[in-house]
Amino acid sequence: MHRNFRHLDSSSLKAFYFASQTLNFTQAAARAHLTQSGVTQHIQKLEKELNTKLFTRIGKALRLSPEGVELLAYCEESLDRIDRLFEKLQGSKVQLSGQVKYAMPSSCLMSPHFSILLDKRKSFPNIQLSVEIKHSELVLESLLKGEIDFGFSTRHLPHSQLEFHPFVEEEFVLVSSQAPKKTFKDFKEIETLQFLNYPGQDHLAQVWIQHHFGGRASARGFQKLNIRDEITSIAGAIQLARFAGSFGFFPKHCIENELKEKKLFVHSGKIKDSSKSPIYIVQLKNSAPPFRVQRVLDTFWEMAKK
Repeated sequence: MHRNFRHLDSSSLKAFYFASQTLNFTQAAARAHLTQSGVTQHIQKLEKELNTKLFTRIGKALRLSPEGVELLAYCEESLDRIDRLFEKLQGSKVQLSGQVKYAMPSSCLMSPHFSILLDKRKSFPNIQLSVEIKHSELVLESLLKGEIDFGFSTRHLPHSQLEFHPFVEEEFVLVSSQAPKKTFKDFKEIETLQFLNYPGQDHLAQVWIQHHFGGRASARGFQKLNIRDEITSIAGAIQLARFAGSFGFFPKHCIENELKEKKLFVHSGKIKDSSKSPIYIVQLKNSAPPFRVQRVLDTFWEMAKK
């Protein structure tokens, strides 16, 4: 079969790749070790060969065209294959590089695992981490769209294209700035309290209510709570709990300092033991991640074993 090597101009693809990463030809030139005019010429050459525009401008902002997005996916797939080849041929001699994209809820960002990862990354200094903070439903949506390599979710929402792997368990607690005077033994007592609300708390509340009061209370669950204050972040919700007197459900690891300093207090339900729920690492089914992605995933799994 005849192979047209003219279409495999690595310099043009490199110029395009860095331009797509930075969306700035000046920055792309610095990263690709080219001049700005060189980047422009390489991209124009690709556009001529492909007979399509790879970038568009909206005002002053540079954006990838749909065809540019497709070419970027091709570049990343090719780079992944090269990584796999070098890993196979040279084993541990290869210094992995490239970007690893993942997303997680803000409560996961506040867990010790993220700071441990940042310390462990010294063993893979050439891998760039791109981390998005969003609630679980949006994490799964980003994964299905191919925007991230993997994600963390506090919910198991079955999907034919996704695999959910239990990572660690987090404990959920009901807290307020008021020292507890009694144990809540009936869900009706919970309904009389004034609560704050933040994205993702509904799941925590449902798990806690189900654990302490069972099916009938859980059926009413979060929708029956008296919501007084609303805020869009868990960090802000912690401040509301501290200073506004509102009750809230939180992963315990997010408020350890507040509990230790007695700025917040845990309120007990009917059951003495803790209410817990898994955090999942979510990946696409039947998809082998590139070695750089697997290296980051392995770091998380090493933490889970401890």
